[in-house]
Amino acid sequence: GSLFQGAVSPSRRICIFTLPDRVASHFPSALDAATYAAKIGKEKHVLFGVGLATQNFGKRNSAADIGAIGGLWADIDVKGKGDKKPYPPTFEAARSILDAVPLPPSVTIHSGHGLHAYWFFQHPWIFQSGEARESAADLAKRWNAYLLSIAQSKGWTIDSVGDLARVMRLPGSWNIKDPEHPIEVRIENETGRRYDLSEFWPLVAPKTPVSGAAAAPSNPSPSPTSADATSPDATAAFREKLQRLLAENQQFKDSWNHDRPDLSDQSLSGYDLSLVGIAAQDGWTDAELAELILTHRRKYGGVEKAARPDYVHQTIRKAR
Repeated sequence: GSLFQGAVSPSRRICIFTLPDRVASHFPSALDAATYAAKIGKEKHVLFGVGLATQNFGKRNSAADIGAIGGLWADIDVKGKGDKKPYPPTFEAARSILDAVPLPPSVTIHSGHGLHAYWFFQHPWIFQSGEARESAADLAKRWNAYLLSIAQSKGWTIDSVGDLARVMRLPGSWNIKDPEHPIEVRIENETGRRYDLSEFWPLVAPKTPVSGAAAAPSNPSPSPTSADATSPDATAAFREKLQRLLAENQQFKDSWNHDRPDLSDQSLSGYDLSLVGIAAQDGWTDAELAELILTHRRKYGGVEKAARPDYVHQTIRKAR
């Protein structure tokens, strides 16, 4: 429930997946899912989907079925007997990978033979378009690659779990890899931290541009209301205009923070249009509106679209 907050609903369901029978069950509330999992006890491995499913209920989901995520995640195995991969040798070593991340996990889970970690978003990322889903999938993969790079710098590895349909062990269930010695999956540490999406991009952005434009924001804003996310060549006048509008116009600020449940289009393009529309009413020039789209994309991803003149022109035309 803490991961998804209020995003769980009859149309966005939690998947509980059990092994070894490979049965997928979907629930419209966190309470229903927890009640079902509790009944299983130590009979099976109990896992849950890190993304909420919007279709194919009762089946193992694919990324295309996922309609929302509540944060990012990691799976760090500790090397055991028979493991050929160079996993961290101890739990202390596994924790050192998480300690190297500037953003402390919201929750760390002792999975029985390793650690699971979650970084909760301020608000669930609900996908209103395929574009939004693709952006989330891109961030999740980049986050997994970032954590892998930390592990590799220490001579270890971690498993690739950066897919939206990933299932992870449910806290309160049991790891029964050794049936004679089941281990409870439990919360090891809980910070309560929640993060804005913009806080992850500085860690996962590529070092070099892709196809003439950065594939992820190379200089995102450190806070939701900062104007420092602008491109390197943005003028001081543009930065000042952006900061002023964030301070003076609550609707613009809410759009900047993706906190507009009243918008029918919750995609990145929908928020581009909302921001540009408000700024156009404020008297911004077309060049400034184009810079605003780029700045917004630097904060949330999908910068390559902001580099397309046809998309920028169409968005400004619609707004005006």
